Amino acid sequence: MEHSAIIFSDEWKMKIEEAVLYLKSGYYRDELSKKGMLRIKVNGNSMWPFLRNGDIVIVRNVDFEKVSVGDIVLTDIGNNMLCHRVFSKRGNFIVTKADTFIGFDPMISKEGLIGKVIAKEKSGKIYNLDELLSYRIRFFIPRISIISSFCCYILRVIKKAALNTFNHICKS
Repeated sequence: MEHSAIIFSDEWKMKIEEAVLYLKSGYYRDELSKKGMLRIKVNGNSMWPFLRNGDIVIVRNVDFEKVSVGDIVLTDIGNNMLCHRVFSKRGNFIVTKADTFIGFDPMISKEGLIGKVIAKEKSGKIYNLDELLSYRIRFFIPRISIISSFCCYILRVIKKAALNTFNHICKS
């Protein structure tokens, strides 16, 4: 018996990806409301060196009012779930930012907040982030991240230029 593959257009692929992210976001919200905490594997290096690709973080259900500048939160922004640091809080909105990127994420309302990262697991040990970071340190990290973001950007540009030069030399 032959099986034929289903081929989706790019538009359908995007709709399917959005649906999966929407379901994941709903799943995480449901699990947090049932259990109060959950473990999530970090995908990407936008919070490097604090969080790295593959790290496991523990997310706790949290009231919007208890989120502070410097906290790392799990958010849902337009069907994209991000684990980024709170840069500022303005009324019923927070602004988050990755530690390695220059730009800011869109403003996030109470509804976009899924939970707060309270700990990370590494080599079988659990590190409580609230104990590691006092309020003062959490306050300064977002400001320092602007400088580190710029440095990471410069390093990416230098790396790209070096690779282009190397490829050009190899072709010659």
